Amino acid sequence: RDLRMSRGLGDVYKRQRHIDAMLGLYETYCAQSDNEALKRGLRIIKAMYIDETAKPVEQIAMQENVSARQVYRDHDAAVDKISMLMFGIDALEMS
Repeated sequence: RDLRMSRGLGDVYKRQRHIDAMLGLYETYCAQSDNEALKRGLRIIKAMYIDETAKPVEQIAMQENVSARQVYRDHDAAVDKISMLMFGIDALEMS
């Protein structure tokens, strides 16, 4: 049996707690930063994946008063940082 495979619901709950904790850590990091791009990146991630209703990029761009391309750049930067928190050094190997 492949040890990297899930061993049941306990693993799912552990992973979910880890994801929640790392997102919370990233949220705190962004809140304490003076970097508006970081804060915007977090808002973009929330709007696309976490909020109850996902928003399209065009709507997010209008709300943030930036181009759709900037939304994608901020999204990618936020995903990179969140990936580093979630996966550590393994995130570098995945990119």
